[in-house]
Amino acid sequence: MEKIRPICTIRTAVAGTESVSCFVTSIDAFDNSERYSRVFFYNELNENVWTYTEQNDRITSVCVWSDPYNQPNRVFAALSENGEVIFLGPNQSGEKIGDSGLSSDSKGYGYLNCIVQIGHHLFACGYSGQVYRRSSTGIWHHFDSSILQTSDSTEPKYFIESMNGCSENDIYCVGSTSEPGYPGRADYWNGKHWTKLDLPIDTGRLTNLYIESHEKIWLCGANGTLLCGNVNDGFIKVKVKYLNSLITSVTKFQECLFLATSKGIFYFDPRISDPVLMQVITNLQPPQLTDTLIVQSVEGYLWSIGSKKITRFDGKIWESIQHPDIPNIK
Repeated sequence: MEKIRPICTIRTAVAGTESVSCFVTSIDAFDNSERYSRVFFYNELNENVWTYTEQNDRITSVCVWSDPYNQPNRVFAALSENGEVIFLGPNQSGEKIGDSGLSSDSKGYGYLNCIVQIGHHLFACGYSGQVYRRSSTGIWHHFDSSILQTSDSTEPKYFIESMNGCSENDIYCVGSTSEPGYPGRADYWNGKHWTKLDLPIDTGRLTNLYIESHEKIWLCGANGTLLCGNVNDGFIKVKVKYLNSLITSVTKFQECLFLATSKGIFYFDPRISDPVLMQVITNLQPPQLTDTLIVQSVEGYLWSIGSKKITRFDGKIWESIQHPDIPNIK
């Protein structure tokens, strides 16, 4: 008798190349509090296109890690909410970010949300203003002097949701504070110290950012929040007609800005004054992509990754990629 495969939901993902991606999933039959993740690898170049590994923790983020000290070692690096870092290469290995998380040996700062490579180092960030940088020897150190909130801190808690930068001396962190409405907050590292950025007064909770260039940093979040600017010129709210939903991811593809939102995937041309938001219409069935958490442009392809649907666009044709543990439900 054939075993029934479990049904998965994608929590987060990253595209490594046009044909290789990593997907972090949960099992629908498990309780939401279950400390378990199933990490899938999609590789069109392999005989077995889909493979997976199981982790006894909740993975919150995954990125591509190109180790400059061990070329040509390029693997996926996954981060758990309690600060476990897993290098998902042929020889899987792990590390612990000492003070992070809410385990018995942590400092109680809270969970971690994001892992990313900037320059030659890996960085991780999370609740209470936590930011860590990994050394070349695999040791994680605090990188959050002046923004880390200890137990005696009286200011509203700072929940960093994402970070990225043009270089290791040009880094942005975004998130929100524990005040009514969860207003957005962003901080900037210039190589010497952190600076809290001035944002428009009605900035909603910030969920993500996209680095287009040193001059154009896009910040996105709740209630249609979309900001563009940089630390020197400041950030302005980008006014796009019909944009009022939660934005979880932003990327640029073929001169247009694509947005993953709670209502689907949309795009607009930022070169046009007073731009209008357009919904993506595909050659698939149904033609609208309503399930999108992440949009990412890699090697001339646009990836759209949702909780139950994976699609890819080469600039002309949209292609649906069927996950082995997610039923093809239209």
